[in-house]
Amino acid sequence: MQIKNKGFSLIEILVALGIFSFVSLAFASFISQTVRELRAANQKTEMLSFERDLETALRLDMNSCSGIVGGLSFNRGSVTGTSGPVIQIPNGLTSSNGTVLAAPNQPLLGTTTGLRVARTELEVQEELPSPNDHIYRGILRVALDPDSTIRSFVPTESQIWFEVDPNSPAGSREIEGCAPAVVASPCDVDQIQVGTGTGQAICTSMAQLIADAFQNLTCPPNTLLAGVNPDGTPICSPMPNMGGGLPPPLPPGPGTGPPESTTKSCTTSGRGTSRICEVYCDPGWTRTSCIGQRARGSNAGRSVVLLGNNGCRAEGRCGPRTCDHTTAILTCIR
Repeated sequence: MQIKNKGFSLIEILVALGIFSFVSLAFASFISQTVRELRAANQKTEMLSFERDLETALRLDMNSCSGIVGGLSFNRGSVTGTSGPVIQIPNGLTSSNGTVLAAPNQPLLGTTTGLRVARTELEVQEELPSPNDHIYRGILRVALDPDSTIRSFVPTESQIWFEVDPNSPAGSREIEGCAPAVVASPCDVDQIQVGTGTGQAICTSMAQLIADAFQNLTCPPNTLLAGVNPDGTPICSPMPNMGGGLPPPLPPGPGTGPPESTTKSCTTSGRGTSRICEVYCDPGWTRTSCIGQRARGSNAGRSVVLLGNNGCRAEGRCGPRTCDHTTAILTCIR
């Protein structure tokens, strides 16, 4: 018997090759997209690290900040309070120890994904009110080259304050260096700044702010303020029903009428030595006064002493022949 072996036909081989090619292309596209996403994530991480390093250099090292913007100049007349002239920094941002943080057409500091810097610039935004009109607020900006990024990045921005030479002309204000970020308020101690106008700070007192906030929060008669709407209008609710009127007055009791007053006294006695006597208010009564009065004998050595538990003590002294007796007069109320 003859056995006949039959292989794959040409059509079968072509179909198999087509399926394999389609699967290979899909897998290669998936791998390429995964690598691209991983690189984009690494670039995002590098940008966050750069922003942190830049903020550290500007905030903790004033010399780095001053070295970056010192010597730049701008036109004071183009500063509006929210925007102003943009000054290019061709030499880039260099820290005080010589490290280049970012420079145009150079790789970003610490990049391993090919990020490159397109431009570094300073935008002057606001002149502070007098007496700090030599201090300006600005934005230090670093923009990346879009050809070096997987996804577009918003330029990194850091807010800084800097001082200018007050003797430099208004058309060419020269920057001397950076200033501390916290500037003393131009308002008085009991005021706060609520705005800026024509180069002067607009100040108001806290009392006026509270009065302005509550001037429209009034409710009609027989209603109570229950809250405030988002638009600032009051929320009023009816007053609770008192059940036909006010409750009857309470019957008189302890402490409800005019205070009662009483007087108690004691007089020292004896001869040949010092003598004392003590007198106290009854429970529920409170001492209001304690005075000493001469009883008889000489006038020397007479005194009274207040006792801590609503009492009074009289002290009298006796000589060889006569005694100086004292009467303690104690007044109590309840």
